[in-house]
Amino acid sequence: MLANELIQTKAYLDHTGLEAYCESGLTLVLGVDSVCRKEHRACSVQGVGGTGSLRIANHERILKGAGFEVREYRYWKKKTFNIDFVGLLEDLEDAPAKSVILLHGCAHNPTGCDPTKEQWQQIAEIIQRKHLFPFFDL
Repeated sequence: MLANELIQTKAYLDHTGLEAYCESGLTLVLGVDSVCRKEHRACSVQGVGGTGSLRIANHERILKGAGFEVREYRYWKKKTFNIDFVGLLEDLEDAPAKSVILLHGCAHNPTGCDPTKEQWQQIAEIIQRKHLFPFFDL
């Protein structure tokens, strides 16, 4: 009986997903008082997990298949088993202005190693200064 009370409709979700879920995601990522949200410069869509929202494949194949020029940025330093942060910053600096940068917001795939809060701040500074568009895989 409880399940019946929770179901409002059997219709498919809108193409952007469940609005309450998307709004909750924006609040989680950007915060309640985010200027980006207040100025309607941020959006969220719900999709299946991983890269399945676009196609079943990895990021590079998805993007190349959609006609994008793909460049990789350095992320992992095998010798130290840690983020190649200097290389990452250099590659972001070398990215053409207004490029889309695919970033993992947490649990970086495949390393599982994430930037520190201070490192994220440095990444954000470059993104803002170069007018890059961050696309987060969360």
